[in-house]
Amino acid sequence: MTEPLAVAEEWLELIWRRAKLEAVEQLCAEHYTDYTLPESQDGDILQFQDYARGLFDAFGNLQVELADSYEDLDYAILRVDWRGTHRAEYLDMAPTEKTIEWSSIEIFHIQENQIVERWAQNDLLAHLQQADETASDTEFGALQRETEQVALISELAEIPNLVRAAIRAGGVHPATANTWSTPAIVGHLWRTERNIWQARLEKIRNEDAPYFDFWEPEREACENDFGATDVNVLLDAFEFLRNATCEYLRGLSDKEWERRGVRRTLGDANVAELMQEALQHDREWIATLTGAQL
Repeated sequence: MTEPLAVAEEWLELIWRRAKLEAVEQLCAEHYTDYTLPESQDGDILQFQDYARGLFDAFGNLQVELADSYEDLDYAILRVDWRGTHRAEYLDMAPTEKTIEWSSIEIFHIQENQIVERWAQNDLLAHLQQADETASDTEFGALQRETEQVALISELAEIPNLVRAAIRAGGVHPATANTWSTPAIVGHLWRTERNIWQARLEKIRNEDAPYFDFWEPEREACENDFGATDVNVLLDAFEFLRNATCEYLRGLSDKEWERRGVRRTLGDANVAELMQEALQHDREWIATLTGAQL
């Protein structure tokens, strides 16, 4: 039986290195679902092929390198580095004719040697925005803020799905002398969403230059409070709070996005910078859940 990682690496080789889009039909199950295609919540094989053609059209001489990988049971996770010349409009960004480098995390669910589900997250949009110098300062500044906000909210909203996929890949484990239990990690994500990120957003909205003290995860408390809890209940609770956070962010004006708070160890931050900190926190725990060094 073919290992999941071998299937995922074959996907990378045939689709992205050799541009053999017809191979998708062989590599993917008939009921393949892609959860991360632009403008689609439940993409299928044809939609993925259209997406891939668009990426090839937009970026000449596309180069793809595998930076890291991990597999467990019927899941494979890849960290991929991308490089290409931006030669056509993509994500509503005019071509810059510049070389763009970005990275992605790809999670594949594989059954009977075929890919049945895929999740992915990348930072391409941010790099496109940095490269685009064609608009005026005023127009570009407004466009950049808007696109950065949309991209950030999208990444934050996708985190619960990535956490679920990471748990499917890594399994549910009890605590050991050196590791957190899976329920305690998800409980920590839920508690942090409520007590840290949402609480800080509330303070930024209601106070001028609020002060945020240093905090760190309390492993013993999380194990006591969540270690014996059904992980699916905790996942649902975390997703509910994260959805509420994203809905709140969508309602902010540009002026409200620029309100700032002061962190004891990291200095002051506006709303976007605070949420980038939240995103980095989430990604580190996703890597812990899978055991991968992403």
